[in-house]
Amino acid sequence: MTEDQICMNQVEALHVALQQSFSPDQNVRDPAEATIKNLKFVPGATQMLLHITEEKQVCVNIGSIENNFVHVTCSVMTF
Repeated sequence: MTEDQICMNQVEALHVALQQSFSPDQNVRDPAEATIKNLKFVPGATQMLLHITEEKQVCVNIGSIENNFVHVTCSVMTF
């Protein structure tokens, strides 16, 4: 699947699911994790993941865990 064939709505939905998989709220996290587990059945999922990793706004540094919350430090990557 080429970039032209990647549905940007699907990429955005996957990006949101990846973000929600880190939610401390189980009602948000569980559906996101189910979406991620089913990626192996989605045609073009690998290309969508690669597309997300190439976005300039992707967070690259994971911080510490305090009081059951993950603190994420975001960095902007430019190429």
